[in-house]
Amino acid sequence: MQAVMKGLDCRRRIVTADAMNAQKETARVIVQEAHGDYCLALKGNQKQAYEEVRDYFACMGLLENMRQKAGQHQSETERSTYAITVREYFITDDIQWFEDRSRWEKLQSIGYERKTITIKETGESHVEERYYLCSIKPIAELFAIAVRRRWNIENSLHWTLDVVFREDSLGFKEKKAVHNLGLIRRFVMFIIKLMKAYYGRSMRRVRKTIGRKPETELPLILAVLRVLYTNDLLDSIDELAK
Repeated sequence: MQAVMKGLDCRRRIVTADAMNAQKETARVIVQEAHGDYCLALKGNQKQAYEEVRDYFACMGLLENMRQKAGQHQSETERSTYAITVREYFITDDIQWFEDRSRWEKLQSIGYERKTITIKETGESHVEERYYLCSIKPIAELFAIAVRRRWNIENSLHWTLDVVFREDSLGFKEKKAVHNLGLIRRFVMFIIKLMKAYYGRSMRRVRKTIGRKPETELPLILAVLRVLYTNDLLDSIDELAK
């Protein structure tokens, strides 16, 4: 990630990353070389920082006090057929106690995401918690947007790849093989998403349908691609004519 960030201009952008990339050098590169801001997830690889931030937000009465302060808390409720999900975002610039604050480039705030999922049928609830180091100002709305967009990417690509291809359980170690197979899976995912509307099934079932009868399904896939290509070409010609 550090190598990639050196080639990007991230002015007026917030770079989000999972815990694997929550590193002091990554934060420095984002700020100094890419000229952006960051919102980095904390987990066990930064054990001390993770535990300190977790313990801070667990202080009795802290969250309730933050709920009362303008700009430090935001809440969203999402209702689906099976569950009610409440997402709460807390962010603060109270970091003077954080011993490593000077070692994280431009660290301005710490954030906490609390997601409560309640199953409608049973009434059972469980809570998911995530913690972040941020170079952004302590504005809950901005923090919520950064976190939400990061998980949109996670859910639309990485989570889908794991569900459809069980990517997280694959045991390949050789870097080039992992890279090449990843490219193939993403190309296949594009085809599956394309055909999902035609079959009217989940992507996992579409993969199984194509996998069982590739010799009969391939002509159909090529026909759909041909139609899309032709329509795009005609649209381009119409635009040029205008």
